[in-house]
Amino acid sequence: MGVGSVLYLFWTPLQSDTVQKSSDVASKVLSDANVKTQAFLVSKQVVVGVLQDEVSVQLLVDVIARLLAQDSSRQAVSIFLKGLFDDEYTREISKHFVLQLVGDEWVHDQLLDILKTLVLDLLKDESTRRAMEQFLLDTSTTTLRDDEIRVIAGQAIRGAALSAVNPFSGSTKKEEPKKEEPKKDDAK
Repeated sequence: MGVGSVLYLFWTPLQSDTVQKSSDVASKVLSDANVKTQAFLVSKQVVVGVLQDEVSVQLLVDVIARLLAQDSSRQAVSIFLKGLFDDEYTREISKHFVLQLVGDEWVHDQLLDILKTLVLDLLKDESTRRAMEQFLLDTSTTTLRDDEIRVIAGQAIRGAALSAVNPFSGSTKKEEPKKEEPKKDDAK
């Protein structure tokens, strides 16, 4: 009982001193560049390991789905995202990140591969293919009924034919479509 009483009396100063010392040590360790680099590499390896493990990914998806199924979680996420993107600094960082991402050749190639695979998978489905054919047919039919588009298309075809016959003809310049003047009644 005597030891317990002594610990009880000195608990607050002991706890405060321990927290302060731990904080100082952690601060010094985290300020070291080697430790930062090592922590970054280990964190990256852990994230990559988790994302490559199908079971972990499925569990993560399940947890996120359960969280977003709750109204309170959806509201909290909505408020968080709204607050996040209302911040000017966050918008600038996001803009910079997206521009970097879009400009990256590897990302561009990956997106093209994904889109190509997606389109090929869609075209394997007979009903999707028929719907796309019908959509393209309807769109092209409607478009070709437009007089201005026909004039522009005719000029483009004529320019291409002239360029094929005489590459130096200068027919590649852009011509404005001629608008027909309304005819005036001469009968007075």
